[in-house]
Amino acid sequence: MTSLVQLNNICHNSSSSTTSTSGGTDLPQLTWDSLRLVRNVGAGSFGVSHYGQLTLGNGDVTEVVVKILHSGEANTKEARVLHELAGAGGAPLLYGVTTEPNAIVMQYCRGVLLDSILTSFKFDVHHGQKACDATRVALAEFHAAGYAHMDLHEGNVIIDTSTSPYTCHLIDVGLSERILPNDDSY
Repeated sequence: MTSLVQLNNICHNSSSSTTSTSGGTDLPQLTWDSLRLVRNVGAGSFGVSHYGQLTLGNGDVTEVVVKILHSGEANTKEARVLHELAGAGGAPLLYGVTTEPNAIVMQYCRGVLLDSILTSFKFDVHHGQKACDATRVALAEFHAAGYAHMDLHEGNVIIDTSTSPYTCHLIDVGLSERILPNDDSY
């Protein structure tokens, strides 16, 4: 497994600026010199996600998640879905994709996993109800945008408890599929 220091060194020695096209949808391109990886925030069956910082064109720095697939291949499906959702259902906003190594760079969503809210004693039933309400709203937005998540579970739902009402972010959308018109099964 490549360490975070090694990954940062590889990334900053790369300055890719090619155009990425997936299914006719141009995806925004980023170069690694505008990114700084800070820490690993999760790993799954398909890849690793890192918390990082992205320096925007105007010089502002924003918090991001950088997702790199274990296979090293481009994650254009998840990037395309994020691009098309444009934040619907609380999905992270896509900042862009990189090459060498391939990664997608998306908004960092603050909050607590739904799993923690439902299983932790520090959250009471009232918190659980507010979290479920926020999830219901986000899921309706996600479906209205034309997508079914296909990997929805309490580990792929982030609840921001600092807002009123709570805000829900549906994450890890790489298995999402388009909903056919007039498909009422979702």
